Amino acid sequence: MKNARPATALQVFDSPAAIGEYLAERLLAGIVQSQKATRHFLLGCPTGRTPRPIYDALAKRIAATKQDISHVILVMMDEYLTKMAGGFEYAPADASWSCHHFARVEMLEQWNPRGNLDHHISKEGGDGAFGKK
Repeated sequence: MKNARPATALQVFDSPAAIGEYLAERLLAGIVQSQKATRHFLLGCPTGRTPRPIYDALAKRIAATKQDISHVILVMMDEYLTKMAGGFEYAPADASWSCHHFARVEMLEQWNPRGNLDHHISKEGGDGAFGKK
């Protein structure tokens, strides 16, 4: 068979927390490396239950290391739209089921450790933010 890809090594983890720790370590290494290179770090993020162990572990690592994350840009991978008279709009940011709410509560508020606010992801939009409407 031509153009066959090499097999990817299979890893089995004992728990959701274990895979969260493993991936958080790899993500934080990339965040540190991009900061040293003075580049933004774009992080594609789904919402929901599945990625929570990763986000929780990353929050703990950021807090423990006091890592500057002001260069991190969250790229949210999904969002609900609501039908309005003129078409569709993002779900209200204060709706508990919206992507913006998830990003704020599950990520920004957890990853921006208190006392390290000079090195946090902005909530206002623009560089370092999870997005603008």
